[in-house]
Amino acid sequence: MSQTQATLSVQTAWLERFSDKSTQLISIRLVQSYVKSLWLAKRDQKNPWGLASRPNYTWNELLLMQQLVDELGRGFYSNQHYLLGLEKFFLSKPVA
Repeated sequence: MSQTQATLSVQTAWLERFSDKSTQLISIRLVQSYVKSLWLAKRDQKNPWGLASRPNYTWNELLLMQQLVDELGRGFYSNQHYLLGLEKFFLSKPVA
C-alpha cells in the first residue's frame, strides 16, 4: 500500500471504524504493536503479529518509525486531532 493509499484509508475507513476516543486509542495501540513487532522481527524474534522474515527496514528506518509512533501516542493524549496524527505517521514513515 502506498503512502497516498494509506492516507486515503485513514481518512475514510479508519475514521468510520474508530469513531470515538476509546476505539481511537485501540487503533493507536495496534499501530504501536505493529512497530514493536517490526523491531522483534528484525532481531529474528517471535512477535505478536507473526512477522516471520526480517523486514526490509533498516535500523535507522525502524528508529524513525518508533519516534513517529511515540509521537502519535503523545499527540493522542495531548488532544491532537486523531486523523492528523495518523496521516503524519503514514506520510512520514519509510516505505519498505
